[in-house]
Amino acid sequence: MVMQEDRKSIAEEIIQNGFILLTDDVFKAYLDGFAISYRNGLYYEKTQDFSYTTHYSKEDYIRFLKGYDTQLNQEGEMVLGLQKSPLRS
Repeated sequence: MVMQEDRKSIAEEIIQNGFILLTDDVFKAYLDGFAISYRNGLYYEKTQDFSYTTHYSKEDYIRFLKGYDTQLNQEGEMVLGLQKSPLRS
């Protein structure tokens, strides 16, 4: 959350006030933080994407929350959660 200024301000407001007005941008930024946190080193080794962003939209997150899709379906088991094999480098 601290790598982008908008996400950092959202996190700071939640910490300071205990809540934040839920807008589309806040919703996406908040859930991006969780999605990024689930990725392990294999994700970055495989994709070479070190931007710490997601391609997910607000609608994608709604589908995830409703159980119609998952980050696991989108990114794969090996690159999420506990890393089960070592990095090559």
